[in-house]
Amino acid sequence: MREAGIESKPRQPRYQRSGKEAVYAPEHLNRQFTVKAPNQVGCGDVTDIWSGTCWLYLAVVLDLYARKILGGLFPLLPTVN
Repeated sequence: MREAGIESKPRQPRYQRSGKEAVYAPEHLNRQFTVKAPNQVGCGDVTDIWSGTCWLYLAVVLDLYARKILGGLFPLLPTVN
């Protein structure tokens, strides 16, 4: 490339602004993650994973007492249902 006198031009990130304020879920635990019995308190998260051809979505629920995953789901679309 140097001999040809060309160089790469990095792509600039494109950010989309929704124009709406973010809605935050209430924090019921108040950062108290120590639980005295199993299956009383769980927390969940959703993440997206690029598979090389499309995005996959992973949703899991964790029992805070045993620190084990209670369930997980790989939905095809990131919907609330």
